[in-house]
Amino acid sequence: MQIKKDFETGINLKDLFFHVLYRWRSILVFALILAAAFGARQYFSLKTTHDAGKLTKEERQYQIDLQNYKENLQSNRNIVQDKTKRLQEQNDYRDGSIFIQLDAQSVWTASNKYLVRIDRSVLDSLPENLSTDPADDVLSAYSAPLSEVTDQETLKEAFGTEKAEYIDELITVNTNLAENTVTVSVVGPSKEAVQNGMSCIDAGMKAVAAGKAQGIYQHELMLASESVSMIPNEILASKQDELAKSMEENQKTLQTARQKVDDMEVKGEPKQPGNHIIKMSVIGFVLGAFILMLLYAARYLTSGWLMSGNDLTERYDIPVFGSFQRSSSIHNNKGLDQLIAKWELKNKETDAQKEYSRIAALLSKHSEIQSILLISTLSADKLEPFMKALAACLPEKTMTVQADFLHNDHAVTEAADADAVIITEERKLSRKQDIEKMAETLIICKAKVIGAIVL
Repeated sequence: MQIKKDFETGINLKDLFFHVLYRWRSILVFALILAAAFGARQYFSLKTTHDAGKLTKEERQYQIDLQNYKENLQSNRNIVQDKTKRLQEQNDYRDGSIFIQLDAQSVWTASNKYLVRIDRSVLDSLPENLSTDPADDVLSAYSAPLSEVTDQETLKEAFGTEKAEYIDELITVNTNLAENTVTVSVVGPSKEAVQNGMSCIDAGMKAVAAGKAQGIYQHELMLASESVSMIPNEILASKQDELAKSMEENQKTLQTARQKVDDMEVKGEPKQPGNHIIKMSVIGFVLGAFILMLLYAARYLTSGWLMSGNDLTERYDIPVFGSFQRSSSIHNNKGLDQLIAKWELKNKETDAQKEYSRIAALLSKHSEIQSILLISTLSADKLEPFMKALAACLPEKTMTVQADFLHNDHAVTEAADADAVIITEERKLSRKQDIEKMAETLIICKAKVIGAIVL
């Protein structure tokens, strides 16, 4: 036997786990205490804030979020309402407007050009200091919608519509103050429609010229030119494109707003913050359990206990004849501890008699050895029962015990004189530093150590 100076102790994670798990009572109690402390702190913190007439940070943020939610929801609802109304108006206009329904590449157009002349008698009767050309006033009268001076029913019949507002956009009036001319253009779906419409407008303009309009100087309206043709209309094409784009944009905006409204209604209003007492209690419980588990793990790692038979084999280069697998519980294996113990020892040999028989079989092979000395750092109370049970399996050999080796002067002498020495220690009860002192003594006295047994 020799002591390895470069020995490194491994950590058995499973053993560490069960070492901590068996302390569940104290872990649970500490976790409950910390949960109560965290919950109480949160309660008094809220109470102090509310007693001062203030809101917590979460409550203030909730008020802001709720206000923003209501404003955004109402804003999107208004957009849905406005865009729905606007799209309905545009659809009605597109379906009812004669002008929009025309083919921009082949529009029938009737155009009449009129010359405005004021009688000499009218001019002579005007004041000499008149600053404006009286013909300008006459021309401005024709800039107003001509549908107002025409027979409405005749115009409706000519263009096949019941709405007068759709007629105004079919009529275009251009005045030339320099030439004293008025040019009237009428567009429509057919040659007959524009001719009938122009005839109706011509009658209305002649009525104005005859003095039926109030505040207009008496004048003469002479037809300078007239034409009827099918030509492209760029204004119509532009207006059709603008209407299509506007409807498309309104439709997209409407869909987006509806989706936002649906999403917000499904999501609902921001949730009002709770008092977080339960949350803080849970945090305290978890934190308390975690802290105490860390402390028990640290205690396990720094305890210096003998953890397994491998420690003896690797540290002192001696074989281990047997190792009794037993629960590492420090309790009485009742209730939950018993369940943990069964889990820990699952698929492990737990029949002590079988282990005694196996150890006896191994020792029987050493036929040259007649007497065996069991030595240990443990007390005699721990070793006597084990020695008697093992001796019953080895009646042909003499077996003695020397316990409490570090404080037993006779143990050293007997170890030096014994035919064979077996180190006998117990997991989580024997300390490594005591075993090392014992091993150094055995090396010095040249004891014949043939192996070890781990209880």
